[in-house]
Amino acid sequence: MTKRNPEETNLRLLEAASTIIAERGVDALTLDAVAQAAGVSKGGLLHHFASKETLIARLIEYNFATFETDLAQSLDPEEPVGTPGRWTRAYIKVSFATAARASDIGVAFALMTRQRPDQVRTIAASTSRIWEELDHDGLDPVQSILIRSAADGVYYNEMTGNPPLPEPLRTHLRNALLDMTYATTTITLEGTHP
Repeated sequence: MTKRNPEETNLRLLEAASTIIAERGVDALTLDAVAQAAGVSKGGLLHHFASKETLIARLIEYNFATFETDLAQSLDPEEPVGTPGRWTRAYIKVSFATAARASDIGVAFALMTRQRPDQVRTIAASTSRIWEELDHDGLDPVQSILIRSAADGVYYNEMTGNPPLPEPLRTHLRNALLDMTYATTTITLEGTHP
């Protein structure tokens, strides 16, 4: 009999949970359903995740870690470290690419905020690391916040279950945000409007 790799089993369980939420909604997320979808026994699932709450918390950690990995992999290797806008361009690309799978993360995150506020602090620390990179990306601070807010808006729009922006508008917005990362315009904090 072949012994399964615990890390592979853990990953299969997380992916099964994510798929169930995405395809059937959070109400369909049961330990039995996850175990069956992953091809493991319920006892095997409980070996990895002691409860549904633990599974949900780990699913959110996994999705945020995946976002961070995708972000690092999206950095253009042709651009030297320190090139203005390099991190922001990667952030835009990953935000738009992962927005389509954001609704399952959003539902799980909403559940977790009620059940595990301590876990929310862990996620906030992860987000702070990303924002630190973006804040020191060499772009005008106001411009950086505008770009980040627009990219986050697309992501959170889909995370909350709203319909995605229609194509080609979505692609045009993504490209406009990427173009803004190359601009050398300085936006004054004082503004010119009453």
